[in-house]
Amino acid sequence: MTDALVKESGGKLAAIPVSQGVGAQIQNMADSWTLAQIVVRAGMAPRGLDKPEKLMLALAAGAEAGLGFTATLKHVMVVNNVPSLYGDGPMALCYKSGLVENFDSGFSGTPFDDDYTAWIEVKRREARSAVRREFSVADAKAAGLWGKAGPWKQHPGRMLFVRARAFALRDAFPDVLAGIAIAEEQEDIAKAEAPKHESRSEEFEEALRAVESDKEPDIADAEWSEAPVSEPQEATEQPTPEPEPDSRKNSKRKPTEAPEAPDGIDPGEVKRLEMAEAGLAFEDGE
Repeated sequence: MTDALVKESGGKLAAIPVSQGVGAQIQNMADSWTLAQIVVRAGMAPRGLDKPEKLMLALAAGAEAGLGFTATLKHVMVVNNVPSLYGDGPMALCYKSGLVENFDSGFSGTPFDDDYTAWIEVKRREARSAVRREFSVADAKAAGLWGKAGPWKQHPGRMLFVRARAFALRDAFPDVLAGIAIAEEQEDIAKAEAPKHESRSEEFEEALRAVESDKEPDIADAEWSEAPVSEPQEATEQPTPEPEPDSRKNSKRKPTEAPEAPDGIDPGEVKRLEMAEAGLAFEDGE
């Protein structure tokens, strides 16, 4: 521990007690945050816990299960966004609890035939009977695990054993494991596909998949379609219409000149009516 680290942590690092056989003692969330930052900065964070926030939550999960600071770094990993115990971590917690009265394991059947089975039998103190769980090659095939790339291909016998042990320990010691998942199981859980919306047709689903994959969707028969967009028409210059000829301009009669009156009508009366309509005064002498 250096003075610089103590200063950067605001004095919190110096306040974390460390004892033999226990190690660094996390007493609150501030302790978890301080230690998480130190581990990440040192480049010693486990895979999947490379951010202080992630490591802080893993430390909290380990503390709930009774794991110390360094034990959490060794036995807790994040699988499918779930803090999980891996390796011998689950068995170590059960033995540490003092509740394991007897533990036995073995294999039966023809090696690596369908009947080849790993079995675990564990007895909890004060329990009336032992818990026995099995996992066979046939079970692994049914779950789509047999021959899967990775540990199932490299160490199939060990994986049968680990799966059977996980079943037995979770059933016999749920309180000891505090609900923390077991990594070997979590790694084999396939991500669930998004549920299909019942109101969507097959054509609509196909169109969505095509859009997501940047392909041209074939939605001719889909239950929805975009409104057709008409091609823009080129603007054409319209000829300016010729003004209609004003008949009054072509008239040879002066505006004040009275039109010829039909038979039986006084021309003066016609002129008076026109002048009155135009708002002009009219005298008989005009």
